Amino acid sequence: ATLAEAVSLLAELDDAKVIAGGQSLVPLLNMRLASVEHLVDLRRIGELRGIERRGDSLWIGAGTTHTTV
Repeated sequence: ATLAEAVSLLAELDDAKVIAGGQSLVPLLNMRLASVEHLVDLRRIGELRGIERRGDSLWIGAGTTHTTV
């Protein structure tokens, strides 16, 4: 639910993989070309979404969808 929880899980679980959109990992899992014991899903972490102006820059969070952009 939070970025802190995700980071904690990744530190705790040795073989955990991160999944957000699943564009590259899910097909590999489906074809059994990769396997993982633990997945940490980032899709619902609100801290990773959003668009903000920060000074002279535009910040687009890693979890922001193309539709939102």
